[in-house]
Amino acid sequence: MRLHSKLSILALSALLSVSTSVPGFAAVVRTNAAANSRESESAAASATAVIQAPSEEAVTAAPLPAVRNETSLGVFKTTGFTNPRGERSADGSVPQVGRTVAADWSVLPRGSKIRFAGSDTIYIVEDTGVRGQVVDVYYANNSEAWAHGVQYREVFLVLE
Repeated sequence: MRLHSKLSILALSALLSVSTSVPGFAAVVRTNAAANSRESESAAASATAVIQAPSEEAVTAAPLPAVRNETSLGVFKTTGFTNPRGERSADGSVPQVGRTVAADWSVLPRGSKIRFAGSDTIYIVEDTGVRGQVVDVYYANNSEAWAHGVQYREVFLVLE
Protein backbone atom coordinates (compact mmCIF):
# COMPACT_ATOMS: atom_id res chain seq x y z
CA MET A 1 0.00 0.00 0.00
CA ARG A 2 1.04 3.50 -0.56
CA LEU A 3 1.68 5.90 2.31
CA HIS A 4 -1.49 7.83 1.39
CA SER A 5 -3.67 4.74 1.81
CA LYS A 6 -2.06 3.83 5.11
CA LEU A 7 -2.64 7.35 6.44
CA SER A 8 -6.26 7.26 5.26
CA ILE A 9 -6.90 3.99 7.06
CA LEU A 10 -5.21 5.28 10.23
CA ALA A 11 -7.24 8.50 10.10
CA LEU A 12 -10.44 6.53 9.53
CA SER A 13 -9.80 4.22 12.49
CA ALA A 14 -9.04 7.20 14.72
CA LEU A 15 -12.23 8.88 13.54
CA LEU A 16 -14.25 5.76 14.28
CA SER A 17 -12.81 5.37 17.77
CA VAL A 18 -13.58 9.01 18.61
CA SER A 19 -17.09 8.95 17.15
CA THR A 20 -18.07 5.79 19.01
CA SER A 21 -16.77 7.06 22.33
CA VAL A 22 -18.68 10.35 22.18
CA PRO A 23 -22.37 9.97 23.07
CA GLY A 24 -24.77 11.39 20.53
CA PHE A 25 -22.54 10.90 17.53
CA ALA A 26 -22.90 8.17 14.97
CA ALA A 27 -20.50 7.09 12.28
CA VAL A 28 -21.35 5.17 9.15
CA VAL A 29 -18.43 3.58 7.35
CA ARG A 30 -18.41 2.14 3.91
CA THR A 31 -15.54 0.19 2.55
CA ASN A 32 -15.24 0.16 -1.21
CA ALA A 33 -13.21 -2.74 -2.39
CA ALA A 34 -11.49 -2.36 -5.69
CA ALA A 35 -13.74 -3.57 -8.43
CA ASN A 36 -10.91 -4.97 -10.41
CA SER A 37 -8.29 -7.00 -8.60
CA ARG A 38 -5.88 -6.40 -11.50
CA GLU A 39 -5.66 -2.72 -10.60
CA SER A 40 -2.67 -1.53 -8.67
CA GLU A 41 -2.13 -2.62 -5.09
CA SER A 42 -2.75 0.91 -3.89
CA ALA A 43 -6.37 0.63 -4.92
CA ALA A 44 -6.87 -2.61 -3.00
CA ALA A 45 -9.05 -0.89 -0.44
CA SER A 46 -10.34 2.58 0.19
CA ALA A 47 -12.61 3.76 2.95
CA THR A 48 -15.07 6.59 3.27
CA ALA A 49 -16.48 7.89 6.54
CA VAL A 50 -19.72 9.78 6.89
CA ILE A 51 -20.24 11.50 10.22
CA GLN A 52 -23.79 12.33 11.18
CA ALA A 53 -24.61 15.17 13.53
CA PRO A 54 -26.44 14.32 16.74
CA SER A 55 -30.14 14.01 16.19
CA GLU A 56 -32.18 17.03 17.11
CA GLU A 57 -34.17 15.91 20.11
CA ALA A 58 -36.98 17.93 21.54
CA VAL A 59 -35.88 19.39 24.86
CA THR A 60 -38.65 19.97 27.34
CA ALA A 61 -38.16 23.09 29.41
CA ALA A 62 -38.65 22.93 33.15
CA PRO A 63 -42.22 23.80 34.05
CA LEU A 64 -42.84 27.26 35.37
CA PRO A 65 -43.60 27.46 39.07
CA ALA A 66 -47.26 27.65 39.93
CA VAL A 67 -48.60 31.15 40.27
CA ARG A 68 -49.30 31.82 43.91
CA ASN A 69 -52.09 33.92 45.22
CA GLU A 70 -50.04 36.25 47.41
CA THR A 71 -49.65 39.89 48.23
CA SER A 72 -46.57 41.86 49.23
CA LEU A 73 -46.57 43.25 52.76
CA GLY A 74 -43.41 45.27 52.25
CA VAL A 75 -39.93 44.94 53.66
CA PHE A 76 -39.62 43.47 57.15
CA LYS A 77 -36.65 43.10 59.46
CA THR A 78 -35.86 39.38 59.84
CA THR A 79 -33.85 37.73 62.59
CA GLY A 80 -33.23 34.16 63.73
CA PHE A 81 -34.19 32.48 66.99
CA THR A 82 -33.89 29.07 68.57
CA ASN A 83 -35.64 27.18 71.36
CA PRO A 84 -32.99 25.46 73.52
CA ARG A 85 -35.46 24.51 76.26
CA GLY A 86 -37.86 22.84 73.84
CA GLU A 87 -40.84 24.96 74.78
CA ARG A 88 -43.97 25.11 72.64
CA SER A 89 -44.76 28.12 70.47
CA ALA A 90 -47.31 30.72 71.59
CA ASP A 91 -50.04 28.93 69.60
CA GLY A 92 -49.27 25.60 71.36
CA SER A 93 -47.47 23.92 68.44
CA VAL A 94 -43.97 22.46 68.48
CA PRO A 95 -41.63 24.75 66.50
CA GLN A 96 -40.22 23.26 63.29
CA VAL A 97 -37.29 24.39 61.15
CA GLY A 98 -38.47 25.62 57.77
CA ARG A 99 -42.00 26.29 59.03
CA THR A 100 -42.16 28.29 62.27
CA VAL A 101 -41.75 32.06 62.47
CA ALA A 102 -42.55 34.51 65.22
CA ALA A 103 -44.26 37.83 64.48
CA ASP A 104 -46.33 40.53 66.08
CA TRP A 105 -49.84 39.06 65.83
CA SER A 106 -51.30 42.55 65.36
CA VAL A 107 -49.23 42.82 62.16
CA LEU A 108 -49.26 39.17 61.04
CA PRO A 109 -52.08 37.22 62.72
CA ARG A 110 -51.49 33.76 64.16
CA GLY A 111 -51.56 31.08 61.44
CA SER A 112 -50.66 33.49 58.61
CA LYS A 113 -48.63 31.89 55.84
CA ILE A 114 -45.76 34.00 54.59
CA ARG A 115 -42.93 33.72 52.11
CA PHE A 116 -39.75 35.76 51.74
CA ALA A 117 -38.76 37.20 48.37
CA GLY A 118 -36.30 34.88 46.63
CA SER A 119 -37.44 31.79 48.55
CA ASP A 120 -40.09 29.17 47.90
CA THR A 121 -40.34 28.16 51.56
CA ILE A 122 -43.69 28.98 53.11
CA TYR A 123 -43.56 29.77 56.82
CA ILE A 124 -46.43 29.82 59.31
CA VAL A 125 -46.71 32.47 62.04
CA GLU A 126 -46.85 30.32 65.19
CA ASP A 127 -45.04 32.38 67.80
CA THR A 128 -44.79 35.89 69.21
CA GLY A 129 -42.08 37.81 71.00
CA VAL A 130 -41.30 40.55 68.47
CA ARG A 131 -43.00 43.89 67.84
CA GLY A 132 -43.83 45.72 64.63
CA GLN A 133 -42.64 44.70 61.18
CA VAL A 134 -40.23 42.02 62.37
CA VAL A 135 -40.23 38.31 61.54
CA ASP A 136 -38.17 35.95 63.69
CA VAL A 137 -37.27 32.70 61.85
CA TYR A 138 -36.91 29.51 63.93
CA TYR A 139 -33.63 27.55 63.64
CA ALA A 140 -32.53 24.27 65.23
CA ASN A 141 -29.52 25.72 67.07
CA ASN A 142 -27.86 28.97 68.12
CA SER A 143 -25.17 28.93 65.42
CA GLU A 144 -27.77 28.78 62.64
CA ALA A 145 -29.82 31.54 64.27
CA TRP A 146 -26.74 33.76 64.66
CA ALA A 147 -25.73 33.00 61.05
CA HIS A 148 -29.10 34.38 59.90
CA GLY A 149 -28.16 37.70 61.46
CA VAL A 150 -30.35 40.71 60.73
CA GLN A 151 -31.76 40.93 57.24
CA TYR A 152 -34.30 43.13 55.56
CA ARG A 153 -36.48 41.10 53.21
CA GLU A 154 -39.70 41.58 51.34
CA VAL A 155 -42.48 39.50 52.89
CA PHE A 156 -45.42 38.06 50.96
CA LEU A 157 -48.67 36.99 52.58
CA VAL A 158 -49.73 33.72 50.92
CA LEU A 159 -53.48 33.68 50.32
CA GLU A 160 -55.02 30.28 49.74
